[in-house]
Amino acid sequence: MKLVKTCFISLVLFSLVSCNHDSSIFDSSIISSESSSENNSIKREDKQKNLELKDNYLTNLYGGINRLPSIGKSKIFVVPVTFSDFIIPSSKQNEIKDHLNKTFFGDSNQTSWESVSSFYSKSSYQQLNITGEVSDVYKAKNNLSYYINQARNYPVYSSNSILKEVYDYFFASNKYKISDFDSDQDGVIDCVELIYLYPQYGYEGTFPSYITNRNLGSTDKGNLLWAYTYWYCGYDGYESKEDLVKYKALGDYVWASYFFTNGSGEDKIDAHTYIHETGHALGLDDYYDGNSLTSPAGAVTMMANNICDLDPYSKYFLGWTSPYKFSNNDFSDEKNEYTITLKPFESSGDSLILATDSNNTPFDEYYILDYYTPTFLNEEDSLNEYPGNGLHGFDKSGIRVYKINSKLVKSDITFSEVSDVLDYDNITWNYSNGDFNMIYASNTSYKYSTSRDNPDLIKLISSLGEDRSNKFTTPSYTGGTVVGDSKDLFQEGDTHLNDYFFDDGSLLKYSVEITNLSEESATLTLRYTD
Repeated sequence: MKLVKTCFISLVLFSLVSCNHDSSIFDSSIISSESSSENNSIKREDKQKNLELKDNYLTNLYGGINRLPSIGKSKIFVVPVTFSDFIIPSSKQNEIKDHLNKTFFGDSNQTSWESVSSFYSKSSYQQLNITGEVSDVYKAKNNLSYYINQARNYPVYSSNSILKEVYDYFFASNKYKISDFDSDQDGVIDCVELIYLYPQYGYEGTFPSYITNRNLGSTDKGNLLWAYTYWYCGYDGYESKEDLVKYKALGDYVWASYFFTNGSGEDKIDAHTYIHETGHALGLDDYYDGNSLTSPAGAVTMMANNICDLDPYSKYFLGWTSPYKFSNNDFSDEKNEYTITLKPFESSGDSLILATDSNNTPFDEYYILDYYTPTFLNEEDSLNEYPGNGLHGFDKSGIRVYKINSKLVKSDITFSEVSDVLDYDNITWNYSNGDFNMIYASNTSYKYSTSRDNPDLIKLISSLGEDRSNKFTTPSYTGGTVVGDSKDLFQEGDTHLNDYFFDDGSLLKYSVEITNLSEESATLTLRYTD
């Protein structure tokens, strides 16, 4: 499923899945956005400008969504939630709190891979520092069956209810201050992660002794007991005007089971699912189909199926990288060939955007390329299957290529009136009638209330051809699983990238040849062909 497109359309579904940082692995040039000498003649994206565009986009989406800030220090309030029909001994509560502290804020070596905080520090090239606190266990006012019944027709109604209970208990009573978890000082808590102390739907592990009611009805449990990211809002019609005023400090929140910490084995702390959901809190979408059909991104990146590092588009969108950029207009009679060198993406953040015509924003249609290596944040999930879903990433190096369609449309809240945004030099963000801009493309099968086509947001382009690129599926697809693997990466000598059409029917007017791959870098040559 995908990140919520409006409060009454869809939810984010999981897909089964101070920090110890080694600063020496990072290339400081990515922080300063300086080009290496061999690439000096090539344009590079303005990271600060794109970050401002991203913030404007999210701030005005669906009337306004307060997101976890993606640069600087962000704060998460983690709340373990139990229910009135369960009694958890105080010693077990302390153990749960310690377990969650390590899961969210621990050093890498305290987990089976990374904590939420250590992952995002490394993935962002140390530009995002997630801190926070795990509260004492909160006991909800009602038993679990009550919330499951409440969620039958609308799952987030229950999690919204518990979110408000948590606010009343911890913030209205002044146990905590809103400012304790409001790093950007916008009056809204950066993010609340509600971790319910009951197994998620489909869990096959051991139940702890404190869970006495284990037969709650499989269908009803499935409506609530999964993982998603949402935000407290009034568009769904369930929240009163009084509550919207009272709880105006609530924004993004995550709802996920404590038992996802066991994804890598009973005795290991696993943060994969929480890392994925926190990606949504930052503003990223799902890159797989929530109906268990297609997985256009190939199912081998964090926002697709909970494994490996974030992809180059996500890091570009979040303002962490400054890709090099080419379009058809960059070639002339005097200059019809360019050579560009990319260092491994994991250590440098180097990436390359290839477009036909560019509007000079992230909200466009283009290819984004990087030099993928099975190292650093990719290493664990690339060289080993992740036990949470049996997938692994690319276990060899090569040029990874995604096709992006992140063009904007203007829409009303019902999606019944949708029109293209045409002027990207002067984007209107605040419409007096309540309309908003949104990225229309999506990797899910959810359709908006219009007759327009719904293209893929991010699509893995296979070196084996477009036919394979169109066949990537989710691991649970009953028609047979096709996921990305190392043979989909482009290798030295490959030249056929410009054979692929964009969604608008256009083609690159230049060829792309991978002229050299080494451990240190990849060299690409671009030649005008039209």
